[in-house]
Amino acid sequence: MDQGVSSREACRIVGINRLTGKRWRNGRNPSGLTRGAPPVRRTVPRSGPSRHLTAADGIHIADRLREKASVRQVAAELGRSPSSP
Repeated sequence: MDQGVSSREACRIVGINRLTGKRWRNGRNPSGLTRGAPPVRRTVPRSGPSRHLTAADGIHIADRLREKASVRQVAAELGRSPSSP
């Protein structure tokens, strides 16, 4: 399903019944009464920069501030808002 196929097609490829695939996807065990495993969730990568700074960003900021660069200049270099650094 991560490759864009339908649930029915994914079950056919894996070789399982459609209802079994539904149980797997929704995280139910075979009895259907209790939770088996957490449901499968597709993770969608975020577009653009993360809201958190990386370690490399922090090092870059520290180095540039030590060189007396302005906060706005450092933010522009990182493609971030000046309030981020």
